[in-house]
Amino acid sequence: MQHIPENDTHPNEREAEVFKAIGNPTRLGIVKALADGERCVNEIAEAVGADVSTISLHLTRLRHAGVVTREQRGKHVFYRLSSPQMAGMLRCISSGHCCGGCDIAVPSL
Repeated sequence: MQHIPENDTHPNEREAEVFKAIGNPTRLGIVKALADGERCVNEIAEAVGADVSTISLHLTRLRHAGVVTREQRGKHVFYRLSSPQMAGMLRCISSGHCCGGCDIAVPSL
């Protein structure tokens, strides 16, 4: 897994890394679970239907791509989407039309 440096050589590298990170069905499920707000790893695992160790690995990939952030509180680590627009973008894509939650135009499929 490679972390993208700030001085990317290609102007689309950062965005491509985000789409690669959410392009996995389990990671996409994690992002959808976090669209409703922050959750701890156990809550995410239950929502996605995967074991905690699998979820932890996928959360690391999403964190390295800048999709999620984490905050430690006592023994628990809570994750949230780095950008609230991510949830809006996913709603737009799922519905096939822009629902006002983001600033993108969705082509009809």
